[in-house]
Amino acid sequence: MSQTEPSPSPRRSRRTSGSTRAFLAGGAVIALLLASCASTVGGSGASPSPEMVTPPSPTAPSSQAATPTSTTPTPDATSFDEGPHSVPVYFLSETPQGTRLVRERRLVTGDPLMGAVEAMVEGPLDPDYVSFWDPAVEVRAAFTEAGVVIIDLSAAARDVDVSRDIAEFTVQQLVYTATAGRPDSNVRLLIDGDAADQLWGTVSWTGDVERAEAQNVLSPLQVDLPAEGEFVTREETTISGEALAGTSVTWQVSFAGGDQVASGEVPVPDGDGFVPFSFPVPLGVGRYTVELEVHEAGDPEGNVIAVESRDFSVHLAA
Repeated sequence: MSQTEPSPSPRRSRRTSGSTRAFLAGGAVIALLLASCASTVGGSGASPSPEMVTPPSPTAPSSQAATPTSTTPTPDATSFDEGPHSVPVYFLSETPQGTRLVRERRLVTGDPLMGAVEAMVEGPLDPDYVSFWDPAVEVRAAFTEAGVVIIDLSAAARDVDVSRDIAEFTVQQLVYTATAGRPDSNVRLLIDGDAADQLWGTVSWTGDVERAEAQNVLSPLQVDLPAEGEFVTREETTISGEALAGTSVTWQVSFAGGDQVASGEVPVPDGDGFVPFSFPVPLGVGRYTVELEVHEAGDPEGNVIAVESRDFSVHLAA
């Protein structure tokens, strides 16, 4: 499969909506889901248990972490080729469980960490996803120092108008994106070289922040392929991603705005955390939509806890 940096294409049919309007209209529901969350909770980064479906509890900065200063840290020595690199970039979406983080695979060149954060700031390709970071934000630096991922953003990073609930997810959006290659690392945020401190009038980022527990912030379904708007150049289209252990994934592929052409079910083994899945679907030339649902407790007819879809095209190589 050849995957290029796709551009958004109009969606014929969606079962979910990640628009800003949906977030604002669903604010009361989100508030109820997050009402029990403490303002400062230390996420352990442990693998999620399939039995646990709890309201989000994103991690806030540790009060014991060293407060960064305007002194520029020294990056750890790193080396990388120019790429392109496929990196996971996280955004926000509404799910049957409320607001959750979802990811897109994006192609970036140069430093994968810098490219991932820049792609997060630019915003999602999938119209079901949203990001509240100002696209005017400049990523001034992105590197690791003594095992801590350090992200330095321009002052436009303060130009975010969100509720406390969404602010906590926005913090974790950056943490998950920046630690995709180092999931056990913490993230230190600088703005114009200084500690971020108070953000958006709702949260404080004065130390190093770790990933919140996955089951509290991630959607139970993460789709990697096909990418939104992807041009597939093989006779078989690969559908892949991860789903919460012990669930069932049902899927169907349809012509864009038309008839169904294939469907099936992927049982996800029991266990802890998220389990990868991948399967091929033979398709001819055309425009398609794949829709996936995750059902709890391994029951393909059970409650739907996550829904995803992708629009893509098949253009076989000559």
